Amino acid sequence: MGNEILLIELLNNIRKRLLKRLSPLKKEGPLSFAEILVLHKLYHRKKCRVTDLAREFGIPPSTLTGMLDRLVIQGFIERGMDPNDRRGVILTVTEATVKLVRERIAAVTESLRGIFLSLPPERQERLIIELQYVLECLEREEKK
Repeated sequence: MGNEILLIELLNNIRKRLLKRLSPLKKEGPLSFAEILVLHKLYHRKKCRVTDLAREFGIPPSTLTGMLDRLVIQGFIERGMDPNDRRGVILTVTEATVKLVRERIAAVTESLRGIFLSLPPERQERLIIELQYVLECLEREEKK
């Protein structure tokens, strides 16, 4: 008992330091970190349904729509119709996203990889498992 605040402080300090490492990406333009994460995920998936992406980020599609609108306007993604669902929307990345990921995100990823590689593999795996469990607990609580 009593470690709850310490855990929140640790996670917040880790988040702040990781965001600081991501700051070179902000030079690319007025992209938020959430938008950068969306672009990174889309880059690796090549195409994705809006509803699937929203589910992965744990937000309603309507919330994601505003972010996607900005990314379309900036030329980072394109929307298309889902051939399997008349109401579905498929997202694809543009050459601007490919360039962003290859030039900027790859460099930042290498920087972060160095941090996490300093952790022995068994600690990395344990950290991932424990953080996934915390996330699952939070999600269960939200559904109550």
